[in-house]
Amino acid sequence: ANKSEKQELDPDFERIKERISQTYAYVFGGFTLTAGAAAASHISGLSLKILTSNSYLLPIGLTITSIVSLVSTITISKEDEKTKHLAWTIFNTSMGIMMSPLLFLNKSLIAQAAFISLGVGGLLSLGAFLAPDRRFLEWEGPLMTALTTLSIASAVALFFPRSAFAYGVDRASLYGGLLIFSCLLMASTQPL
Repeated sequence: ANKSEKQELDPDFERIKERISQTYAYVFGGFTLTAGAAAASHISGLSLKILTSNSYLLPIGLTITSIVSLVSTITISKEDEKTKHLAWTIFNTSMGIMMSPLLFLNKSLIAQAAFISLGVGGLLSLGAFLAPDRRFLEWEGPLMTALTTLSIASAVALFFPRSAFAYGVDRASLYGGLLIFSCLLMASTQPL
């Protein structure tokens, strides 16, 4: 009986193992693409152009490209693998270009922030994966509602930059956004 129970669990274990392996391959591939695009943009001088340009067209264009490619990556069917990978590549590349001005900062500070972020993200996803119940999956709807509310409030605060409302939204975005994204990470990595 013990042997048959083990054989019944193996397909689920193999499926979960394969899913985790693919997920982390995409995560590290995305980090590599983003870092490569940021380094190439910095070396080519595009990051300086982003910082010194009087026009907002380039940053707005990059933001729109990033959002559209992210939504495309999420909505494109898994069967259309080439198009999905193209959208994913465009998303990571546009994020790298947008982040390239950060390379003017202290490199050791950037490396430290990257390693801490990877460590915290890894621990959160491991905790969600090992959770005995599906509690984190139930949080996804309310968390997305909170994220949407925070995003709308941040957009409204742009029109009142020196108000108490803008200050409050800034604080809520900083600390609340960190909490929301941490919980979303846990909800996203918990197995079904």
